[in-house]
Amino acid sequence: MLMHEIEFESEFREKLYNLLALNGKLNRKELCILLDKPRTTIYDNLERLMKADLVERKSKNNGKRGRPIVFWEIKKGEDT
Repeated sequence: MLMHEIEFESEFREKLYNLLALNGKLNRKELCILLDKPRTTIYDNLERLMKADLVERKSKNNGKRGRPIVFWEIKKGEDT
């Protein structure tokens, strides 16, 4: 999916999407730092982008006990 084909509901979601497009996968903490926004704002907007089928959440176990590392990235379409 090309960026110019997407209509975003907000300027912030477009900024968030473009940041993921430029940087690849990022976790929520990295996004908070880069965008200077609270975790809840980042999470709510990531969820909306996920519902719009634009981004996806992935997790990776680091081989240790505890929670896996969760990161977000642009959803790969069939045409990519």
